[in-house]
This record gives sequence, C-alpha cells and structure tokens, in this order.
Amino acid sequence: MDKRQLQGFRRWFTRYVKEFYTGQPRNDAHIRLKQVHTNKVCQEMRYLAGGLSLSENDGWIAETIALFHDTGRFEQYRRYQTFMDARSENHSLLGLQVLSEHRVLDPLIPEERQIIETAIHHHGQKDLPEDLPCRQALFCKLIRDADKIDIYRVILKNYREYEKCPEGFVLDVPLPDSPGYNPDMVQAVLEGRTVSYSDLQTVNDVKLMQLGWIQDINFPATLERIHKRGYVRQLLSLLPDDENISWVGEHVNRYLRNRLSQAMNQPQRS
Repeated sequence: MDKRQLQGFRRWFTRYVKEFYTGQPRNDAHIRLKQVHTNKVCQEMRYLAGGLSLSENDGWIAETIALFHDTGRFEQYRRYQTFMDARSENHSLLGLQVLSEHRVLDPLIPEERQIIETAIHHHGQKDLPEDLPCRQALFCKLIRDADKIDIYRVILKNYREYEKCPEGFVLDVPLPDSPGYNPDMVQAVLEGRTVSYSDLQTVNDVKLMQLGWIQDINFPATLERIHKRGYVRQLLSLLPDDENISWVGEHVNRYLRNRLSQAMNQPQRS
C-alpha cells in the first residue's frame, strides 16, 4: 500500500464517525471516547513501528489496522448503548462487516487486506491463535499492544473522574462498583492467566484483569511506555489496600522489571 491510501482511509474514517454524533451528551461522550482512542492508538502504533524499525510499507499497514481496529464500536453503541461485547455482539466482527459493506479495503492487494482483517479480527480476543502465519502474528501482536497502551490511559482517566463525581459520570459503568473483588482474579494474575470478560463481577475485578495484561504484552517497547507513564502504579492505587493486592503489585512489578531488564540485550521483536 502507499501513503495516499492511508490518507484516504483516514478521511473515510472521519466521515464515517461523524455520522454517529447526535447532539445528545451521553451518546456523544461515548462516540468521542472511541474516536479519540482510535487516534491515540494510531500514535502508539507509529511509536511501536518506529521502535521495531518496520519498513515504511509495514508502518502504513500497521497504522491502517490501528485506524480500523475499533470501527465496530460506533455501530455497536448505536445499536446497544454499550461497549460490552458480552451484552451486545463482537465489536471486531462488526467492524469487519462495516468495512466490507463500505468496500473500504478493496483497493489493497489481497495479502495486505488479509493481514489487516486478521489483526482486526483477533485484536480483542482473550488469546491469539497459535497457528497464525508469522507475518500475520506480528501485526496481531502490534495492535494488541498499541491498543493496551491507550486503554490504560483511558481507564485511568475514567476511574479518576468516576471516583471524583459518580453522579456526573456520563460513560457506561457496566459492573457494580462494590468494595470487594473476586479472589480468583488475584490468582489468575499471580499465575499469569488471561481471563474472559464473562468472569468479571465488579469494577475491581476489571482493574485486576487490566493489571494482568502486563503479562500479555508482546514487545519491550510497549512495556517501557507503560512503565514510564506509571500506569501500573496508578492502577494499583485504585484497588483495596490489603495483602492480596500487595502480592499482585509485587508480582506485576517484578515481571515488568524482569522483562525490561532482559530486553536491554535482546531484539525488540517478540
């Protein structure tokens, strides 16, 4: 692909998202959230592509994936007023359907289109399939990392705003914000297991799952970004101050330090 195609994709995306603004504060806050998130993920993708010294063409492919990875979120919210796939439908598949209906990726050669569609398809899954071709797997890992970097920014901002003024918070809070948490979530983090959204019972469970994401990061450059911004420390500060959470904090921070230390003498590619 070439840079002009990427620029065309950006223009299409801007026009497409504009249709979902209605002037209603709650609706528009959710649409704006995902539009800003998409722009930020594109920035993070450019950062990762540079850190991995991708070719110019691969950088454009990677940014196209970032641009379109959450295309389904806008129609998802219009139909269901939620971003929870378990309460609506799979936003990745919905996004691929939208791109297909609008024939957005038609100008690309089949190989590039397949890479982009595969990465979008798998970006939100619990785990990546083990039998992906190497080149497809690379781009799948890139979008999963770039997505997580900005999700940390989004969730921390939203947690703070909700904590400050719950009654004025306009975004969806899909789970109870009760003081406790599921002990199984602590064990999952300590064992390095990814969990499904269906296992979550409270907002604190979500925070624990998000801490566990550190162990699902593919590239040292991603971990470095997360570490420098203090996302782990900030997320831990929003959880109960007890022994279990202390263990989780020690475990996650030890994992983070070890990965960053190992990376100093290793190539960036996972």
